Amino acid sequence: MTITDPNILLQRLQKSLNILQQRQAKYGIDAPASLILEIDDHQTAITLTEQLAAGHLTETAWREQLKPLLVKIEEHQATEEVTNINIGGVNFSNISNSTIAVGDIDASVHIHSPPPQRDKNLTILLSNVRKIWVEDYLHRVLLNAIYLDLGLEMKQDAVPKPFEELNIRLRQPEQAEQKLPAGTRTIDVYRQAGGNLLILGQPGAGKTTMLATLAGDLVAEAQNEPAAPVPVIFNLSSWAAEQKPLEEWLTEELSRQYQVSRKLAERWLAEGDLALLLDGLDEVAVSRREACVAAINTYRELKATGPFVVCSRLVDYEVLQTRLKLGQTIVLEKLTQQQVEHYFQLLYKQTVKPTDPRSNEGLITLFQRIWQDKGLRELTETPLMLNIITMTYAYPNAPSLPTGQHEAVQAKIFKAYSERMFERVGRSKIKLLYPKTTSLRYLGYLAAQLQAHSLTQISIGQIRGSWLPVDFIRRLHKLLDGLIVGLFFGQFFGLFFGISVWLLGGLIFGLKAWLIFGLFFGLFFGLIIGLGGGPNDYEPVEVLRWKWRSALNGLIFGLVGGLIFGLVIWLLGGLIFGLIFGLIGGFIGGLIFGLSDEAINQKIEPDQELRRSLRSSLMVGLVFGLSVWLIGGLVGRLVGGLIFGLIFGLVGGLHYGGIFLFQHYLRLYQLNKRTLLPFKLIPFLDQATELIFLQRIGGSYRFIHRSVQEYFAAQWEEANGHMMEITNEQESTV
Repeated sequence: MTITDPNILLQRLQKSLNILQQRQAKYGIDAPASLILEIDDHQTAITLTEQLAAGHLTETAWREQLKPLLVKIEEHQATEEVTNINIGGVNFSNISNSTIAVGDIDASVHIHSPPPQRDKNLTILLSNVRKIWVEDYLHRVLLNAIYLDLGLEMKQDAVPKPFEELNIRLRQPEQAEQKLPAGTRTIDVYRQAGGNLLILGQPGAGKTTMLATLAGDLVAEAQNEPAAPVPVIFNLSSWAAEQKPLEEWLTEELSRQYQVSRKLAERWLAEGDLALLLDGLDEVAVSRREACVAAINTYRELKATGPFVVCSRLVDYEVLQTRLKLGQTIVLEKLTQQQVEHYFQLLYKQTVKPTDPRSNEGLITLFQRIWQDKGLRELTETPLMLNIITMTYAYPNAPSLPTGQHEAVQAKIFKAYSERMFERVGRSKIKLLYPKTTSLRYLGYLAAQLQAHSLTQISIGQIRGSWLPVDFIRRLHKLLDGLIVGLFFGQFFGLFFGISVWLLGGLIFGLKAWLIFGLFFGLFFGLIIGLGGGPNDYEPVEVLRWKWRSALNGLIFGLVGGLIFGLVIWLLGGLIFGLIFGLIGGFIGGLIFGLSDEAINQKIEPDQELRRSLRSSLMVGLVFGLSVWLIGGLVGRLVGGLIFGLIFGLVGGLHYGGIFLFQHYLRLYQLNKRTLLPFKLIPFLDQATELIFLQRIGGSYRFIHRSVQEYFAAQWEEANGHMMEITNEQESTV
């Protein structure tokens, strides 16, 4: 065990200590003295490393005191007993670090702890994080799009990075603020802070890019060091919707964004296997921001065991009464005039054609316009606006840059940007599936909904009933949802009632009993659910896989429950009827328990929630239906078994994804009918990504920046009134 990054070493020591303590518990009072000494050395090393993270120990002192401890730990590991080893048919006991000769066989015995191996599922998560935040996000940032638009053939390794040397100020408790040296990397500050860091900056300053860059560095580190935590990025805006305890919210986000089962997510969070990077504190609704900070602090005090980083806009954080309890704070400063000039120089050198020095004259003209106007110079002090302006105006005969007040100028630039992106269609391979006017309307509605729901990222499964315009339509949709759910449960209970009547009085009476009871129960409770408060939003199901051990447990429980219920039927109708219910209960229990959540998806796609729900619905419906049909057909009557098998399969399929799919497509139909969003949503989102309005992050989409989202939302509300009011004529068409 070598002295490496303190955070990684701390993770390794804690995991190793847990293993040693488990071994000590098995020995009890007979634990070897060497094992107890090794545990003591681990605890001392952990204490020293925690003191370094808290700032109570210098790095030099930490290394000096830690080195002899690590040597002793290695010695303990190298002298552990080997209780049995067989060489050439001869057994040896209690040997270590020895050379043994038996006949013609020479063997050297060296005992060392095997190198730690990363959990298979964590390795998949690490690969997904790299794909999402390094390959999809960092390699497709706006600057790269500019190079393509200006005619430069992109080679990722050769892309110049004009903002690589960031302007960073460091804030520490009870110390003067200091400017960090040029070239300081975020990961260097992260390590110095013990993995606990707050990143602040102006809108568009590059905070999310800085966070993604940190994630990329941590991914590279984790690929070489199995004990290192896996970085995961979340956006805090979605926390505000329900304000759940942070641990519960993190579990849900891991499931939704990274396709991790909830059980696995809970374990990783508890064991400190993840480095949590939380973006967008300022994107939480103002009224809930203080509560969000309190939730983060509570989680860190009681639950958090791994690194923790939070990002926020500077001005929004400074007005808060409650402060985050993090080790250090860095402030991302605006670009200097020298950096802006360097930016244009790099662009010009990389894109000008040697045979035609005037080929990039638009870039020179743009630079001159910016340099002559103080307001424009101030506007280009953030990478976002500098990149947007370049994309919009760096071409021959471009319109003049607007001047005036900052906010008005920014809105005009965003409007020109949206027009310019559609002009790229004829000069690129982009296929326009939706015309410009319709696309801009869709983007405006999407942005307005994200703003209204305090979201910055959207996945297909997140479209809720509250997205529908006008309260009347929402209530009608909610009533339909309630009736569907009520009828689903009505048919489920009616099925059991109908089977009982079928076995006692025949198939016809059984079907009548099922229909009457199921419809009455379904309509009654459906109306209660549909007319009650709050939308009925069903979630996409997690990936299902078959587990024989769980199925066996379910079979036992199901048989017991089914036989108990069947005993009552037996007293009324005979042994054969009771046996049927016992078998049905056993099969149902085995099927339900045997279908378990998949640990993690190896690939994340935008339509994954839909495909997963459809696959689960069909699989469960088929298995449930066939099982009931076979049991009913073999033990009872074949026709009755077939009918009830079909009904049971339908009920199972609806429960495992069917209702979610029905809701999803019904909502898209309603939204498409009013030209608010297209029915085929993913092709539109992909088109908007090609036009550089959106970015794809794994299976989700987001606007290229929150400022762009705010612009489109403002445009929508200006054109359509506050929130999504529509005319009475549109209401009457529902």
